Amino acid sequence: MTCAEASRLISPWLDDELDIRSSVELELHIAHCPECTRERDEVLALRATARQRPPDDPSPELEERLWQQVRAIERPVPARRWLRDAALMAAAACVAILATVWLQQRGGGLRDGLLDAHVRSLQVQHLTDVASSDAQRTVKPWFHGKIDFACPTRDFSEQGFVLAGGRLDVVGGRAVAAIVYRRRQHVLNLFVWPTSRSQSEPRSAVARGYRIESWSQDGLEYRLVSDAQDVEADQLVTLLRSSHPETG
Repeated sequence: MTCAEASRLISPWLDDELDIRSSVELELHIAHCPECTRERDEVLALRATARQRPPDDPSPELEERLWQQVRAIERPVPARRWLRDAALMAAAACVAILATVWLQQRGGGLRDGLLDAHVRSLQVQHLTDVASSDAQRTVKPWFHGKIDFACPTRDFSEQGFVLAGGRLDVVGGRAVAAIVYRRRQHVLNLFVWPTSRSQSEPRSAVARGYRIESWSQDGLEYRLVSDAQDVEADQLVTLLRSSHPETG
């Protein structure tokens, strides 16, 4: 095994996603290669740092301290009314900033998880757990019993988007279904999981050279990640949204 091959396999190995043979070969390589050992340690250190990121919700203690300060400022001081008003505005601005940072961190964590899952899928033998273009008789039944929702699987080969198969993945600590399409040399990963949100229109974002399309429909969240051209990604989103999933 070369260092280049080992470098591509370190992250899947740490996620327990390699087969036994590949894991043994990689472990033997790392045991005798200081460079790859250092890369493994760097990945482990980055993951440990990521786990220390702020929680999704502000702690109750932090919220209570903020509101105590706001209530204290609200106590009337007639001679300094202008100072009270300025302090109230500053306190409100602090709360707004905290909320914005929290939302950005929460959204950024999901975005990074989706991108990591997409890049991971492009590695050798990790694109699909079930490889087939037969949506109803092969791919959809494969998901039964592995996820707790009906996974919409449709083939759009006639429109130029060939169903390559599907797999289970993990994004943000949750199990998700990944439905894989191919458009010429491009791979488009459609991540799906349940949601209680109402319907939402597609939104686009670009990060690390990939485009992410996000929307919710029929009780499911959808995230389409690819490096395909914008017009092609938009076309697949339109096809997916206009073709209602079967729930059987």
